[in-house]
Amino acid sequence: MQNENHQINQHDKGLCHVCGTKLENGVCTICGWTQMIFPSEVPSEIIEFNKQREKVAQKLHKEVCELKDTLKKLEKTSEEVSKYQQSLKKANAEAQTDRQEIDRLTSELKQANNKLSSAQVEKEKLLTKLNEFSESSKKNEELIKQIAQLESAAKIVEAQRKDLVERLNKTNDSLTKEIEDHKKTKALLEQQNTRIQMHTDDSSDKTRLQPLPCPMHGQQQGKPVATIIFSFRGQSVQENVFEGDNIYAIPSNLTSPVSGNAFRIESMNSNTFRLYDLCGLTRKVNGDRLGTTGMQLYNDDYFSVGDITIQIKMQKISLRDMLI
Repeated sequence: MQNENHQINQHDKGLCHVCGTKLENGVCTICGWTQMIFPSEVPSEIIEFNKQREKVAQKLHKEVCELKDTLKKLEKTSEEVSKYQQSLKKANAEAQTDRQEIDRLTSELKQANNKLSSAQVEKEKLLTKLNEFSESSKKNEELIKQIAQLESAAKIVEAQRKDLVERLNKTNDSLTKEIEDHKKTKALLEQQNTRIQMHTDDSSDKTRLQPLPCPMHGQQQGKPVATIIFSFRGQSVQENVFEGDNIYAIPSNLTSPVSGNAFRIESMNSNTFRLYDLCGLTRKVNGDRLGTTGMQLYNDDYFSVGDITIQIKMQKISLRDMLI
């Protein structure tokens, strides 16, 4: 009995019986264990009670430690779940963007395919007309010339078709805007030309149309297929457009910083013309530069070189002319 009492009073010499931490004034600052001090003689029941109390405290301390470990693991798992959720949210946003891009590209491809189909149909029509003219070409020289013109037109359509294939993934917004700007600017220029023409009718002889007696170097002789009118500050000068290449300089009586050749007009037939810049100052009606492929011209279209405005007027073709 005395030995057991001695062990109770002297156990671990100031260390916690539960977690082994050094006691402060008989109390553990970690697990809360309180050391009990007994007299030299202690009943066996109290000794047994103290042993049981110690076992229960150790068990509770062990469970608390395990619970803390579990909480740490849960916190770590929660952080990983949060990261996965953020990654999933980002992936969903990227997937939504990809779906929108796919829809946009699909729409553009559909529009391009529709244009390509229209170009192919037009090509078939031109080839049909070409065959019809070919059957009677031996009877009339003029019909032979028209067949050659249709062949040239068919080549242009084929080149346009190839260009459409290369631009299947591009939008038609820029072309639509250019057409609208062209219409607006063309209307404004027509109004301006009307005012200039009215002023020209009331002015001196120098404001009347002055056809040049000779074509520029590089122009082909023959029947004119169109005319172009240079206009600047109430003065107007008219020149002919022949089939083939037509190279023009600014008329000498119109003030212009451009010397030498200013632009070239390629005439494929009586109603197909293309404009090319030769001086770097030739512009569309909206002020844009001409590309290396030039610009298609239609009847009454305008373009400019510096401050000088130029208009093209095509010859009217009657059914009688085609049958001669």
